[in-house]
This record gives sequence, structure tokens and C-alpha cells, in this order.
Amino acid sequence: MIRSATEWNVFNYLLRSRRSTYSSYTVIKYEDLVSNPYSQLQKVMGAVGRDVAGVNLRTDASVKLGLSHTASGNPGRFRTGEVGISLDDEWKRAMGVFQRYLVTACTVSGLVRYGYLLPIRLLPFRPSRKNEMNA
Repeated sequence: MIRSATEWNVFNYLLRSRRSTYSSYTVIKYEDLVSNPYSQLQKVMGAVGRDVAGVNLRTDASVKLGLSHTASGNPGRFRTGEVGISLDDEWKRAMGVFQRYLVTACTVSGLVRYGYLLPIRLLPFRPSRKNEMNA
């Protein structure tokens, strides 16, 4: 968990620090890609001067993937063939409150930079007995 947060920070820092050397630079959010794959792929392909028609988008919910070479990321990156495009929010159920606080603390500057809303509080409010008696 901390390793993933650190890798996310380092990757995004390196990308930002080298931004001026790239002829084309496009940022898309995972949530935007999942909610509207065609539009986001149009954005990416347009940034590199290509047509989205060249992407093997099967439907708005799946894409045909060939082999690729990556060093880091979700284990799903090794999948080939027709792959569904859907929101993976298992972490919301699997990650405990302390872990969420820790990851948020480690990644807060990037979260803000990329427009993610920070939760005002991650713990559920539990009034004290004193507050319950005064209510």
C-alpha cells in the first residue's frame, strides 16, 4: 500500500518535472476513462495526432488489447484479448480507515493537483455520551 502510494508520487513527480520536454502531454483520470472511454481515448489519440478509430474499442465498455510491456501497475495489465472497462473500487471495501488515512497523507499533494476531492473526515461521526445527553 505504501509502496503503491510512493510509486504513484514518484511517477507523477517525474512526469511533471519532464513535462516541458514532451511535445505532447495529456492527463486523464482513471474515473473519467471508465465513465466515458471513447471520449477519453479520443483525447489521448488526438494529443498524439492519431484517430481514435485506430484503437480496438469494441464497445464503450470493452477494448481489445494486444501484448504490452510494463514494469509496474495493476496485475490486470498483463491481460490480452477483449478486456472490459469498468470501475475497480474494491479498495473502498478492502482498505481500512487507518490505511485510507495513511495513503491519503502520502498522496495529498497529488490528489489536490489532479482535482480529487479530499474527504473532510474519513471516520464516521460518533457523538460522545455527553453530546447525546445534551441533545
